Amino acid sequence: MHSISTFFTTLWRSATDLSFYRTFKKKFWSGFWYIYWLSVLLMFVSGAVVAVQGFLILPKVDPFIAMVEQSLDEFYPPELEIVIQTGALSTNVQTPFAMDVPESARAYFKMENPQHLVVIDPDARVEDFPSMNTVLLLTRTSAVYPDSQGRQGGGEKSEGLKTGQYRVISFNRDEDISIDRVKYDTAVAAVSGFFPYVKPLLIGGLIVAVTVLPFIGGFFSVAIALISLVFSTLVLWILSLMLGVPGGYVRVYLLSMYALTASTIYGSVQVLLHFRLPFVHSLLFWVWMIVILVALRPKEKVVAAKKSVRKKKV
Repeated sequence: MHSISTFFTTLWRSATDLSFYRTFKKKFWSGFWYIYWLSVLLMFVSGAVVAVQGFLILPKVDPFIAMVEQSLDEFYPPELEIVIQTGALSTNVQTPFAMDVPESARAYFKMENPQHLVVIDPDARVEDFPSMNTVLLLTRTSAVYPDSQGRQGGGEKSEGLKTGQYRVISFNRDEDISIDRVKYDTAVAAVSGFFPYVKPLLIGGLIVAVTVLPFIGGFFSVAIALISLVFSTLVLWILSLMLGVPGGYVRVYLLSMYALTASTIYGSVQVLLHFRLPFVHSLLFWVWMIVILVALRPKEKVVAAKKSVRKKKV
């Protein structure tokens, strides 16, 4: 209990109390474990929030899985056969042929006029993709689908869309592929075998997020913080030399380990509340460290500065 009380006292004073830094006598390992337990605390809070949100959606998992199973069953038409031989696609249905969002999914997500999921049209060109209102277009020689990165495949040229880019992948001439309802059902059965484990895994993941991950993630947070301080302390050390603050680089580094408190807490709050104000996270650290270094100037420097100001006024 005493250690917990000491930790929270240190946390509060690190973020608010200049006298804490004036009488500073902390060592490296004290700072190391302080950052570690601060990180564990913040990760525990974040994990708890995620866990609460996760447990609130657990009742929706079973209906969602049932919808997915039904949608998978509805998606592929019984009569459809697709064959790709020597890089060319053919099918046994009249084209263009559209495979739409299943009725179960449309009802679940309350979709009124969704895109087609797949359009099969051997006579279509790659350039027709923007007008096909589909997620995937299968032409005679290639598959076309949206790709926000604007990459290209199969030697085809990527063209711009209003909402991004699309990627083109040419069919392999050396590999023959055939798809029908039987093969589709086999693939769906393999996927469906994992569905009973979804809810237990979700529950286990939520528990781990609260009980285990904070302690593991804390060490990664410490490593990142200590490495970043190596570089930021260089700038602060130069400022400390200009101000005449005693102790050198090592002392400034140790001070910085505790001065991270406010910015670290702000960073976690920012993530939890889903908002971001540019530069605030960094400014909290830099401004606080500058205030600390100014407060740590030797008394004779402060007195001399005050006398200089008075002479200028006279």
